Amino acid sequence: MKHSISRTLTGMALAGAVLLCSAAAYGQEAQRISGAAALGAAIDRPAPEMPMIAKQLKLTGTVELDVVIDESGAVEKANLVRGNPVLAKAAQDGVKKWKFKPFKDGDRAMKVVTTLNFDFKS
Repeated sequence: MKHSISRTLTGMALAGAVLLCSAAAYGQEAQRISGAAALGAAIDRPAPEMPMIAKQLKLTGTVELDVVIDESGAVEKANLVRGNPVLAKAAQDGVKKWKFKPFKDGDRAMKVVTTLNFDFKS
């Protein structure tokens, strides 16, 4: 029985190490850039639409998103860092419509991640 528990724990440790390696690889894959650099490279940035429920409740505030921009300049992901969840969904949907000039390292296009803020006012 003791041997079986030890083997299970070893397997769990290996699985955890694989997950950590995968996360590290993703982190190396996308280089972090400033929000100002990202905004400077934005070609098309339509404003997010205020959700009807937010209008009715007169919600306002700032939503902060970590945005992953792929090698072609399209938004791959937008993850909430902080802000009202109702407004966050609108910010995430809106930023996914944005287009950027591709970011390059020499001649090679690269994936980047940045933090962007969206202000919602009534």
